[in-house]
Amino acid sequence: MKRDLLPHRLRCLPFLLLLVLNSHASDPGGEPHAPAAGGSSRSVTLRLVTFNIHGIPYFTSEHRKRAAAIAELVGASHADVVAFQEAFHKPDRELMCGILAKAGLPYHHYFRSGAFGSGLLTVSRHPITNTSFHQYSRGGNPLALRHPDWWAGKGAGQTTIAVPGFGDIQVINTHLHARYRGDHYKAVRQSQLNELMVFVAAAGASHQPTLLLGDLNHTLSDPGWLRCIRSAGLTPVADQLSRIDYIMAIRSPDFSFTKKESLPLQGSVQSGRDFIPLSDHTGVLGSVSITANRTP
Repeated sequence: MKRDLLPHRLRCLPFLLLLVLNSHASDPGGEPHAPAAGGSSRSVTLRLVTFNIHGIPYFTSEHRKRAAAIAELVGASHADVVAFQEAFHKPDRELMCGILAKAGLPYHHYFRSGAFGSGLLTVSRHPITNTSFHQYSRGGNPLALRHPDWWAGKGAGQTTIAVPGFGDIQVINTHLHARYRGDHYKAVRQSQLNELMVFVAAAGASHQPTLLLGDLNHTLSDPGWLRCIRSAGLTPVADQLSRIDYIMAIRSPDFSFTKKESLPLQGSVQSGRDFIPLSDHTGVLGSVSITANRTP
């Protein structure tokens, strides 16, 4: 690692200034918009974040320090809904939720599953009124201890979030099986993807805006990937700023989704005399306008 004696806060200052400028230049997150004169539609702009925080005790270094820095960064981004993956360590989750509550995101839900929990934590500015979880039927190899996906009981976690002045939205947070060297888990990941598409379709049938956020461990160049998400009615609502992390929505005659802004969330923390990245993933922030095409 390249040595750098600048404090972490100074290293993040340019990015934090960029977030502040962007937040003032665009619609404030979570603000409902009144319909135009003579119109009947309602709309809201939400700032959505997906972030795999690489928070696996005994497998990752400085996980608590990184978790705190990630929460501060996300809080400064004026996010409305955040989907974290690999938030396995309870004390780290509690620390992050405390920081984010002070930043105006007091609602959260952790999806418990498997031996260590799913790692999926969803945090919101607005009340979470309902949750559900689907654990994938296939989960890798329980004997491959350095590939601990099986022990996590991976799945998809759904939250219903009540956005004041707009109504309920559905947010699905997920993390598919990792792509280890040699990638011997393609069949497992495809099985999980198939189950995810069914889960997403069921949520989309609620006639509420449905969003999918997470680490899907598929790249745009993977065979059949684009065909799969298109056939499921999914469309990206943020730029592809991270190779395998996505923010998508289900196309619906009831709602229109407009991509307004996309930003990467990244930084570093000090570890000894060096600096290490906040995660092995880049967080993605997408500002999305949702418009109801029909009256409720």
